[in-house]
Amino acid sequence: MAGLLHPKNFAPDQGGFEFKEGYVRIDVSEFRACRPREPKVKAADYVADPDYTALHWGFTRLDEDMEPMLDESDNPLTETVEFKAGKKSLASVHPGGADSMNDNEVEDLGVAPGTAGPTLFMVNKEWQLHPNSGLAHLITSLQGKVDEKIFDRVWAPDWVGMVCFIKSRPNVKEKPTDMAYNITYVDRVVKMGKSGGGSKAATGKGDDAAAKALKPILEALSQECDGEKVTFKALHNRVSAALKKSSIDVKLHVGILALIKDEAFLKKSGPDYDMSEVNTEEKFVVFGELKA
Repeated sequence: MAGLLHPKNFAPDQGGFEFKEGYVRIDVSEFRACRPREPKVKAADYVADPDYTALHWGFTRLDEDMEPMLDESDNPLTETVEFKAGKKSLASVHPGGADSMNDNEVEDLGVAPGTAGPTLFMVNKEWQLHPNSGLAHLITSLQGKVDEKIFDRVWAPDWVGMVCFIKSRPNVKEKPTDMAYNITYVDRVVKMGKSGGGSKAATGKGDDAAAKALKPILEALSQECDGEKVTFKALHNRVSAALKKSSIDVKLHVGILALIKDEAFLKKSGPDYDMSEVNTEEKFVVFGELKA
């Protein structure tokens, strides 16, 4: 507590409107036409910035157990973040409407602020994403973490369901007149959503290590819970409790807890741990033969 109020001990200023780092689950992902915030106090020569196109994410904050964080009313803590395609991007690229990622007839949804679509409509066929735009920084941060085929699809719903750790950092000003702002990016991907395909976090060495560390815990649970029906929530809690008592590297805990909440993993790996049933509709598993 000593020195808490001394200026030298203040936390670094990360910006008033930027996302603070943490685990999130992406619930909404769409391309939007957006209008910049206006300053509360406008200078006499104030000129509003043009509307822009952005990838809009709506997400739920998660704790280290991959459970939703709650607000003061016990509701899941949700927030939004925008990744700009560029300050003047709306003149060249609009939110686009399509029935699927393979739809070749993308509809121009227009430029009204708030208009949203799953893909982009190219007004200017020659337009390219500026490397210093928020969206470019996001995509760059995802390289090596996800299957790069996702980048080529330009399909915003690919990101729905992704669990990741997001951070922000100040941008590097090239000249004194440049605007200072924070760059929001993905530091690591825990898992992808159902429509986003595999990620290196979900299919690579990091996940192999988590699955290997999880194996003895599930083997023990298969013996302990033989003949019982266990809800997904209870299974997660049992694994979490076992982790706290184990000597497993804490760096693997998040990956392990993400795996045990991954229905695809349970379906695929259940038989290895004597799970005779993995019910994804009613959210439970059965170890061995269910006792009468």
